[in-house]
Amino acid sequence: DKKNLPNKFLGHYLSDFAPDLLKLGLSKSPEASEIENSKSGFEILEKRMLVPNFHAIKISAHDAAKYVKLGDVCGYFGPWIDLQNDRVSSRSLDDRIGCYQLLEALKENDGTYPNDVYYVFTVQEEVGCRGSKGTAARIQPDFGFAVDITPAHDYPCDLQGSNTVDGGIGIKICDPSVVCDPDLVAAMEECCERDGIKYQREVIDKGGTDASSMNLSNWGVKVSGIVTVVRYPH
Repeated sequence: DKKNLPNKFLGHYLSDFAPDLLKLGLSKSPEASEIENSKSGFEILEKRMLVPNFHAIKISAHDAAKYVKLGDVCGYFGPWIDLQNDRVSSRSLDDRIGCYQLLEALKENDGTYPNDVYYVFTVQEEVGCRGSKGTAARIQPDFGFAVDITPAHDYPCDLQGSNTVDGGIGIKICDPSVVCDPDLVAAMEECCERDGIKYQREVIDKGGTDASSMNLSNWGVKVSGIVTVVRYPH
């Protein structure tokens, strides 16, 4: 919704990217008067033919080679947008949500827990859960919990399942990569019911998390997952 874009989007996008767009011949830097007379960042970007038709921008291979090389890493740009019904839209929520949850859990750990707790921020989960393989082999945990996202099924999509955005935190039961330990699942359900945390049981037909590689590490590890239901994760 263009009308509900945060004001910071206007200046943030243009100030950060207009110089590079100018170099590529895609856009000129916005005049101050243009910013002042525009109702939203989208209004300016549409004039530049940048939004929503990014695919319409044409850059020659010669020009592109000045800025990127084969194999270079890129990332999505997208603003944080507060939506209605206490929802948000942002880039890379898979798995910035999990990182946020682990950081909040760290804050609550005052060092008096009876067991050692490792908070692991892994890499390359999307290309084979590679980071968690190394960390699980090194830590050799008794239990492992993947903190991740899971796709919603409450909108038209090609996935099958019962995940809903408003259904509460997800407790992973199984996916194509792992079958979770029933004792851990039961313990998390008991915790949610005791503390009044809304939850849903998560079973999905596609995808997986780092729980899979932790499960198969060493001589086998009991695992489950804490997952947040999101739409359009990939």
